Amino acid sequence: MTHEPVDEPDDVIPASIPVPRGLPPCRAALARYLSYRGQISADITRLEAGRDRLITELARADTAKAQAEEAFEAEAVTLADRVASGLDEVFSAFTGKPKPAPDSRLTRAALTKLEAELASKQALADRLQDRYLEHVHAALREKGADLAAEYARIIDELRNHICKMHSLDVACGGPPKRQIAASLPGFGGSTRPRQIMPSDHAIGVGVQSWKALGRGWAEDATAPARKFLKFLQRDPEAVRFT
Repeated sequence: MTHEPVDEPDDVIPASIPVPRGLPPCRAALARYLSYRGQISADITRLEAGRDRLITELARADTAKAQAEEAFEAEAVTLADRVASGLDEVFSAFTGKPKPAPDSRLTRAALTKLEAELASKQALADRLQDRYLEHVHAALREKGADLAAEYARIIDELRNHICKMHSLDVACGGPPKRQIAASLPGFGGSTRPRQIMPSDHAIGVGVQSWKALGRGWAEDATAPARKFLKFLQRDPEAVRFT
């Protein structure tokens, strides 16, 4: 079962992001990925809050500008009415220009730059999200390596029992023909089933052991079986892929 960490290029996760210590490689890569993704998420939240503040400030500036222009227009109408009525002295009561409105150019420029940075961060967040399952699955496969080893051990144990039972049948006069004894599913990226078939050599060793036990008990039925039964402990030919 393969369990290699996901290889992230530096343009996705910069080399400055540390790899956590004390974890298996794939889980360390997952923790590093989640840490960086959290940083990007925090950056996006901060940028969105800043964008909203700038938008609010622009709205206030636009409102203030509109109000100043309306006041200026109203003042112009009033001045025109009084002049038309022959009241020349009223000129001194008017400013002749609108009240200054806030300059929003700087705010608009800042908003443009902030929105560009926000778009860049969101694009990076999308790239990171695309790798989420790949990181999680790699960590799971890494954890499953222990299960794969246990699965192989169980298959070995099953093969030993099959070999013992088959060699007992042969020792007692059964057919010596070797057959596929079991077919088990393959895991860890392989869909091919595992076929368990004890080798001729392993069966031969088992047959001789059972026969030795028969001869021993023929002389002394109280003799311990372990004195005669010496089965093959390892049989590389026993487990095969189809």
